[in-house]
Amino acid sequence: MRLFFAAFPDDASCQSLSASVQALELQPSSTYPAEKYHVTVVFLGKVPSHRVGDVRAIGEAQRIERITLRFDRWEYWPAARAVVASASDCPEPLTRLRRGLGVGLTQREVAFDDKPLRPHITVARKLTQAPVLPELSEFSLTFRSFSLVSSVTAPAGSIYTVVDTWPLLDTAPRR
Repeated sequence: MRLFFAAFPDDASCQSLSASVQALELQPSSTYPAEKYHVTVVFLGKVPSHRVGDVRAIGEAQRIERITLRFDRWEYWPAARAVVASASDCPEPLTRLRRGLGVGLTQREVAFDDKPLRPHITVARKLTQAPVLPELSEFSLTFRSFSLVSSVTAPAGSIYTVVDTWPLLDTAPRR
């Protein structure tokens, strides 16, 4: 299975972001549907099916407060030919979630992509040319849970299936 940990915004936030994406006037065939909007926290890649239980246990062990992420610019990423809503700052709860997942994966010897976290939401991919992007009217999203997601590549694009979801806490955990 090809897996990643992600945080999905709520439906109202997705619809609001979708309206902003439509205003960009990108090629319709390249834009993502709102239900695919997410922030990847940790990308694992291919994980043998017998290890999925270990990965789920790592997600279950996390105790992090809700994450509010402020998106402040559109970016075009040439290598992926993608447009993303990007966040300049990475809030502490997101950093702790990423670190906690990484520690758990390392302890259980599950490989993952350890590149530095660049919080973003991909809104379009496989553009035929770089768009001229306006300034983004800043917006914030609060994430109340995070999920383990399976991704299957299909001719029409990736198909995401949520394997498991865990709530984030209303307040910071006691230390």
